[in-house]
Amino acid sequence: MVGAAEQAKARFAEIVDLYAAAYTEPPYNAGLEHVRQYRRWLRGELERPGFTFVAAVDPLDSTKLAGIAYGHVMAVPADWWRNATAPPLELLDLDVFAVMGWAVSPQLRGTRLGRNLWDELLRGRIEKYATLNADPAALAHAFYLRWGWRVCGRIEPSLLAPMNILIKLLR
Repeated sequence: MVGAAEQAKARFAEIVDLYAAAYTEPPYNAGLEHVRQYRRWLRGELERPGFTFVAAVDPLDSTKLAGIAYGHVMAVPADWWRNATAPPLELLDLDVFAVMGWAVSPQLRGTRLGRNLWDELLRGRIEKYATLNADPAALAHAFYLRWGWRVCGRIEPSLLAPMNILIKLLR
């Protein structure tokens, strides 16, 4: 299901619970403070221009959220990378779609659900590039590289492990 911010707001608690289930395991090891911070970030992201949300329900229980992917348009990309240790110079002046969240229920990994969410989230985007930050120690990082993303910079957030900045040509 594809939805706007209102649909994501209606499932806010479920999204946070899915984040906690997906990111408390290694290499993320997100604790209670990370989940609290995620809740604050998500509230802000829901208000961003061009917010796009894609969700999938559990095939065995259609009332349960099984996966999510979302992002928003970055009108001034340079602001996002102001603390980057190696900013992606080629993107600093472009309109870019920022992928801000992607999570799949641990029980449904390996079913192509995650890839289907990516494909739906990025289908038909008008921006030339998409970007995301990813922990290079995470299994997902290898997926991104196989799916055509490339490393173009590095960022060191305060609460999280250092991450690579990745980009993908959309059109």
